[in-house]
Amino acid sequence: MEILQPDSWQEALEAKAAHPDAVPIAGGTDLMVELNFDRIRPAAILDLTRVRELQEWAPDDGRLRVGAGVSYTRLIAELGDRLPGLAIASRTVGSPHCHSSRQAQLKPRYSRDRKVPDCRNSRKPTAD
Repeated sequence: MEILQPDSWQEALEAKAAHPDAVPIAGGTDLMVELNFDRIRPAAILDLTRVRELQEWAPDDGRLRVGAGVSYTRLIAELGDRLPGLAIASRTVGSPHCHSSRQAQLKPRYSRDRKVPDCRNSRKPTAD
């Protein structure tokens, strides 16, 4: 398996054009589950963790551009005061059992006193 590691968005686009079947990876949860269970074996993986443009956020012509690699933790810490709705939503969807990953289907181990949102029964995020 070939690992492609571009350092910029332009390099990532060029790598994908040269290797159209390359599977992108940034956080890795879904892809790593598929690899570990031997469900897929791509010829190439396009590692996007070095692409700075995907890890940045910035005002852009009256809007806010948030790169796909900006973590939920950073959204909450760096943008929570300006965009509290985004911070609340990030807390909700950022929980591992609240997204569509097969990994999220596995039953997590939590302590009895930890509050965990039930994403199947509620669409209303709550602030802690």
